[in-house]
Amino acid sequence: MPKSRCAGPRNLGAGAAAIRITRLDKLTLQAQAKEATNKRLLDDSQPKKCPPFDSIEDMLTCIPRDDLAAMAAEGFEGAGDALVFRDKVIETVGRLLAREKALAGHGAPSAMARDAEVINAFERLESLAEGGKPKQAFVAREVNRNPRLDELMTALRRQGGGGAALRASLAMNEKLQRQAHVEALLREVLIPKRVHEDSDGAAGDLLRRAQEALLKANSAREVNKQLMHVIEYYEQPWPDPPALLLMPAPPPKIPRDKPFADELRKRLLKS
Repeated sequence: MPKSRCAGPRNLGAGAAAIRITRLDKLTLQAQAKEATNKRLLDDSQPKKCPPFDSIEDMLTCIPRDDLAAMAAEGFEGAGDALVFRDKVIETVGRLLAREKALAGHGAPSAMARDAEVINAFERLESLAEGGKPKQAFVAREVNRNPRLDELMTALRRQGGGGAALRASLAMNEKLQRQAHVEALLREVLIPKRVHEDSDGAAGDLLRRAQEALLKANSAREVNKQLMHVIEYYEQPWPDPPALLLMPAPPPKIPRDKPFADELRKRLLKS
């Protein structure tokens, strides 16, 4: 006997559940795609960090210590002296860190910078760094390995202490802080916005060029210049050109986004 068409409502529960699961999966995939896109945009625009050595001395102050020790053992010219230099710098920085730890909590960095042991340690680093930029760069790298010395370096410089090695250390410190600031800015603000813009549109092109320029910026002023360029676009939309005959189509408007512009304004650096 054939089933009646009026046998009762169909069981739609399984179908509805399937739809819900499908939508949940879609949202999950969208979130994963967004995260992957963010990472790809950031990774693709990172500058390649493979600079060649400018000299033999530069190489001897940059290669891993184990490689340098092996070269010294084989009698490579200059390797033995470079090994002694590097070990003395590392030992002096270690003493400086120990002294900073002992003085922590007993005064401001300006007071710590007047401590005799601190002054002697920086003077020894200056003496070790004499002879060229590769040595100054090595001292700067070792001093900047620990953020605990940041305020101490600044305080010493303000008091007129230090020389070429301290200037190199402060310059490297400024560069490292600027790079960290830019990377956080791109990761947290600019790239998430770029993901939502049409890559072929005016806004997408603006953000792409800003990202590339920010990664190449060599000063706080250059960073701020690029940020202000984007802020100005997003604070005010492009005005419509006057309607004239035979005039080409106006460029697409960048939509106003004041909250985005305000967030960028918070990320401006002190110059």
